[in-house]
Order: sequence, then C-alpha cells, then structure tokens
Amino acid sequence: MNYLRRAWLYVKRKLSKSILLGLTFFVIGNLVLIGLGITQAANNTKLLTRKSMKAIVNLKTDYEEFSEYVSHLESQEEIEEANNNSPNVTPKHVELMSQDERVKAMNYLNVIQVYTVDFNSMPMGNEDINPPQVEVTSEGKKFEYKLANFSLVGNLSPNMIEFNDGTCTLIEGNFYTQDDIDNANHVAVISKYVADFNGLSIGDSITLRIGTEQYLSELESKGYAREDLDQVYEIIGFYTTIEEVDKNDPRFQVVGGNESPLNRAYVPISTVIEENYKMYEIDYVANILPRFPDSIKVDIDVMYETSKAIFLLNDPLDVEGFMEDYQSLNTQFIYLDANNEQFNLFSKPLNNLTYFAEVILIIISITSIFIITLITALTLKSREFEVGVLLSLGVSRIKIVAQFFIELLIILLVSFTCAVGTGSLIANKVGDQVLENQMSMNQVDEINTDFVPNWLGFKDYFTELTQEDVISKYEVRINTLLILEIYIFGIGVVFISILVPTYMIMKLSPKRIMLS
Repeated sequence: MNYLRRAWLYVKRKLSKSILLGLTFFVIGNLVLIGLGITQAANNTKLLTRKSMKAIVNLKTDYEEFSEYVSHLESQEEIEEANNNSPNVTPKHVELMSQDERVKAMNYLNVIQVYTVDFNSMPMGNEDINPPQVEVTSEGKKFEYKLANFSLVGNLSPNMIEFNDGTCTLIEGNFYTQDDIDNANHVAVISKYVADFNGLSIGDSITLRIGTEQYLSELESKGYAREDLDQVYEIIGFYTTIEEVDKNDPRFQVVGGNESPLNRAYVPISTVIEENYKMYEIDYVANILPRFPDSIKVDIDVMYETSKAIFLLNDPLDVEGFMEDYQSLNTQFIYLDANNEQFNLFSKPLNNLTYFAEVILIIISITSIFIITLITALTLKSREFEVGVLLSLGVSRIKIVAQFFIELLIILLVSFTCAVGTGSLIANKVGDQVLENQMSMNQVDEINTDFVPNWLGFKDYFTELTQEDVISKYEVRINTLLILEIYIFGIGVVFISILVPTYMIMKLSPKRIMLS
C-alpha cells in the first residue's frame, strides 16, 4: 500500500499545484451541485405536487370533438347515422379497469330527479325566493309545478368515491353490495339528516316517484294508477356528508331540493335504470307511439351508457402507469384524463429549469474531463523521471496509475467537501432566479376552460391547482443522496480523466527514461 502513502506525500509536497487543482475542482463541484440540486428540486416539486393531487382518472366522452366531426359531414344520412351512434362510455369500457388492484373506488353513475311521496326532503333554504309555479293546461286544468326535491344516485360499483375520499361517511347500517347491484335490489342509503327529519330508521321504507303532478295526471287519464309508478326502497344505511349547498352560486335561487347533498339516496345502478326504464316503457306506449307509430323502442342497455366514468386510485403516483396500461381505450371521441393539462402547464417552468440544469451538467462533464485529463497528462511529462525510478524499483504500472488516481481523488474530495457548503447557497439563488424568469415567461399561457357544472355525475373530482401551489414546493435541499451523487460524479470524472495518462504510463520504458 506504499502508493497510498506516496500519493499523500506528493499532494503535501506540491502544495501550490494541489491548491490550484483544488480550486478547479471547487468550481466544478459548485457547478455540479447547482445542476444536480436544481434537477433534484424540480423533480421533487413535481413529485410532491402529484402526491398532493387526488389520484383521479376519468374515462370520458369528448362531445366537442364529436360535434366538430358531425359538423363536417356532408350528407344528412351521414349526420343521422353519426347521431344514432354517438360515442358513450359503457360498462364494457370499465369492466377491466374497475377490477384493477390500483383502483380504490369508481363512480359510474346514473342520477335521476325524483319526488318524495311518504317523507319530506331537507329544505334547501331558497323556498321563499323560488316558490312553486302554477301551470295551466290547454284543457284549463291548473297544476302546481314543483321542482324535483330528491335524487336517486345509482353506481355500478359498491365502492363509491364519495365514501372513500371523505366526502361522505357511512355512520349506521351498510352500503349496498355487488349482489344488490346484480339483482337490482331496492335498497338505499340516505342521509342521517333526512332520517332524523322524518323519524326514519334502518329497515324502514321510503317511496319515490318520477314525474311532475301534471305528468302523473296525464298518465292517470290513460288508465295508469299512481301507485304503479311508485318506487319503494328499503333503508339499509345512513350517511353524513361534508358537502354543503353553495348559497353564493347564481343557480341557488332556481334549483330544487334534489341538488342538495342531503337529499340523495344511494342505490344500485341496476335498480335506478330498471325503474327508469319501466317509466320509459309506460311513456313509450302512452305518449310516443300514438304520435310516432314508426318509432323504435330503445333497448335498456342504452340507459347504462354514460358520458364519464371516474376512478379513484390508491396512490397518486400510480396515475401515469394506470393511464399507460389502458391507452387502448383511447379512441377518437373517448379518452383518459388525469388533469394532466393543468399539471403540465404549471410544471412547465420546472421542466425548463430541469433542462437548464441538465445542459449545465453536460457542459461541465465534458469540460471537466478535458481539463483534468490535460492537467494530468502535462503533469506526467514532468514526472517521467519519478515514474522511471519507480518502474526500475519494480513498482507495477497499475500501482503507479493508482497513485496518480489517489492524488486526484484526495484533492477532489477536499474540494468537493468545501463546495457542498457554498454550492447550496449558490444553487438556491441560481435556481430561484431561473425559475422566476421561467414563471414570468409562462404567464402568457392560460388554460381556457368553459364552465363545467359541479353537480354529482358531472364534476371531475380533480384537485384544483395554481402555479403558486406548484412553485411553493420548490426548494433546493442538500441531502445525503445529493452529496453522494456529487462525489460519484467527481470520481467518475477523475476515473475517465486518468485513462489517457494511464495509456501514456503503460508505454513508458524505464530504461529509456533513465538513459535520457
């Protein structure tokens, strides 16, 4: 191990040369720290942002794209065919996705407005400013028109997002099961507020009805009994919710009680659709066929189609992989969406910052290797006699190369250790400055979003982001991993830089050196 001792003694003996080489390594260490620190900080920021977002993936229909497609069709026959085959999400689309172990809950909803029959819904608080309207038919009959005051929410899965993300909590009883869905059982989970308001208990029944008073009277006149139109559900559970009616919403004055989060009955989707289809069949016979004798009755499967299925995953970091695994579901009018447009827009300054840092690292790598190789090769010329003596004494060429390597390594470790202290301050300032410039440039980009209703079945469940939310997580931290990466980088540079001197040492002849 004498080569280790010789390396140490040479570094101390040639102190001025060691200091100059150390300053070179110090500058390199600072630049490397800036590059790696900024890259790590940018990647960590994107990672933390993704973790803070709900792990939501939508499979949705792009009706805007479909409308654009139809508008370019020339013949009426093509337009009618396209409209008759309009794109929709079906249970077949989500069958495999819902069974994926990464999926925590799924919303594949069918929501219909109904009226309570034997119990009262919770008041909305807008009854005084939105009183029932009186309608008069052509026969002179007067009917009090009331807005629907309750909602039936059917889901294709017993694992519903609202009951998994903290929006709703089942506090008593049970939620419906897959068996209830398969058999279209008439079971319902209602809010504890409605239950207490009406003195209802688990096992009691509630009766709901589709259709306004005028519509029901018209069906009565055609021989249908109102009782035949009733939907009776057994209460199997009570829930509470953190959702509230937004009284500042401009729509608040005109909406009915069915839009209150308290006035919902969560039931199997099959039950909702079967009851809705039963009403459709009645309406088809009573109203549609007399006016349109050639009309074709819609199949019940059509009612299972929806505009969007929503998946809540166990881990936000699974979102990208989940979407990649189901890319085959993406078609011209149906696509997967995980709020990537917003995430990518606000992450753009970080991407540019990462690119800037990576360019620095590439330049520094090439420059460092060139400089250290040149210095070592030039130094070797002045040390030929030393090498010749060592070779004459029987020291192997490998140990001589190892000595040169250790000399550089000692200087590198000392210089990079000093650089860790100064580089963290520089990296923060440089990173903040570049990030600020990128943000100012990125302000010209805006997301053009139209109004999207936040009603159940329409909302995206996405976490709303701002650029400040993303950038606030940016911070350059000098941690153990980053320091380890810096040292590995430096050792790699020294190793590559010593290759040329190694080749030169291998060609040296001790006899020629000593004679010269």
